[in-house]
Amino acid sequence: MIAESNELRLFVAVDIPEEHKTALLKAQKAFPGLPWTSARQIHLTMRFIGEVDVDQFGRVTECLNDVSALSFTLRPDGTGFFPDAVKPSIFWFGLQESAGLLELKQKVDTVLKSAIGLAPENRGFVPHVTLLRFKSRPNDELITSLRTKFSSLGLSDFNVSAFSLYSSQLSNSGAIYVKEAEYKL
Repeated sequence: MIAESNELRLFVAVDIPEEHKTALLKAQKAFPGLPWTSARQIHLTMRFIGEVDVDQFGRVTECLNDVSALSFTLRPDGTGFFPDAVKPSIFWFGLQESAGLLELKQKVDTVLKSAIGLAPENRGFVPHVTLLRFKSRPNDELITSLRTKFSSLGLSDFNVSAFSLYSSQLSNSGAIYVKEAEYKL
């Protein structure tokens, strides 16, 4: 749904199963007072699109219908920090790269380039779920504790049979995500 400014901030994502979200949220409770992402913000971003107008929005939703890929399995795979653990600004939960995920990402990139001229990203793709955005540099003890707690969750592999187009509206209390469309694999 197009905002009053006639533009939407879009991204393409894979949803995480509810049981995985529940486990991540439960683990967050061991670290009260940190600026955690909410349950509605837990997803794997495959491609950030950015601001689009009404015409581009229509082209994006249409072109994503043309993505044809097989369902695949994702495996939870540890934790990490962006840009790194020395000066972390983001703490994330990782998902193992898989051929199916990389193929889907490549197909999404291809149709977005053809539909709205969006060039593929130059930076490497690191499949992850953002859990925490630090407001200041955490101490080393917290970094170690976060890694230990979230790496030991033992989450199971899960099947991906769809991907979604989301809009993101920035607010004082954080981003608000709206699922604009879902595309079955």
